[in-house]
Amino acid sequence: MSSNMHHRGLDEERFADKLERFIHKRQIIIWAVLIVVLGAIVTYFIWTERNKKLTEDSAVLAEESQDLYFQWLSEKDEKKKESLEDKLIEKLNNIIRAYPHQYGGQRALFVRGNFYYSKEKWDKAAGDFIDLAKSFANSYLAEISLYNAGTCYEELDKNEKAIKIYEELITKYKESPLYARTLFAMGRIYEVEKDYSKASKYYNKLEDDKPSSNWTKMARNRMIYLKVNNKIKEE
Repeated sequence: MSSNMHHRGLDEERFADKLERFIHKRQIIIWAVLIVVLGAIVTYFIWTERNKKLTEDSAVLAEESQDLYFQWLSEKDEKKKESLEDKLIEKLNNIIRAYPHQYGGQRALFVRGNFYYSKEKWDKAAGDFIDLAKSFANSYLAEISLYNAGTCYEELDKNEKAIKIYEELITKYKESPLYARTLFAMGRIYEVEKDYSKASKYYNKLEDDKPSSNWTKMARNRMIYLKVNNKIKEE
């Protein structure tokens, strides 16, 4: 009994000795790993807090710019409106430049896009909406921005670009509330282009994908019109 205990004690001593030698030999490595891990944790918390502050700061500025935009929209005095316009654009540009990856930068792009849209500067508006959709693809504003960009290109009679943008919207955001509306817009563009076969394709897609939508009801009326006027053949 005592002999077994003696051997076990020796084994434990040997193990402790080996462990001590292992730690001693690799002490620098272990400490280096610990320093790296601790550094990573500290860096993560600093980054998180910094990112949180950037998000909060940018959001406040974006709210201010949105309020300024609404002031500009409702201002009747031309001189005051012009002054507000300069102030608004400067503020929006600064936010977009300073916070390109934060929520505030996203909102500023959307507001600036709407500002250019209000001014009928379609190319500039489309540019901002497309930038937003690319940079913040998971945002609820992305699908709205794509639709807005498409309407800008329609205003410019750049129907090919509009179709490309709308196609991206219906491919990426099938559950979007704008899905049916976009399909109808695509059908109407192809009608304008006198490509009645493609127009009917999107009207029929509405029937298949969104049978209860009001846009589908409108698409049915367009299909009746196309058939009555021999634009497409009866099936």
